[in-house]
Amino acid sequence: MSYDPKLSVKENLAKAVETELKGTERVMSILTNARKRYKELDVLGEKVKIRPSIPKAVRHFAEELKDDPSQQTVSGVETSTYKILAYMCTEDPYDKPEFWKILDDETGEAVDVLQRMYTTAADTEAEIKTFRGK
Repeated sequence: MSYDPKLSVKENLAKAVETELKGTERVMSILTNARKRYKELDVLGEKVKIRPSIPKAVRHFAEELKDDPSQQTVSGVETSTYKILAYMCTEDPYDKPEFWKILDDETGEAVDVLQRMYTTAADTEAEIKTFRGK
């Protein structure tokens, strides 16, 4: 905000509030549009909507796991895998770690699905870099 000495304090404040609100509307629009974006991943014949890129929360969660002693066990790795799978999904019931545990218990597919999710997200990031390069 820049202060205009030709305007009254009230007019300067009104101008600042208007500018702030316009910025907030744009930010909210971007966030709303981002929440609507997804890619579809085939999971045993069902289309599952997933986030098109790896969210910051997942990246930080994965980073924290590096120093977690529980990740030295199979059950610790499985629990983390189910949480990441759930976070990457946008719809119920796929956004629940319990779903992925049941699927893994029955089919053993959780790790394969996670790898395909990461590949799909990496493809999105590669598309963005290609687009930006043009």
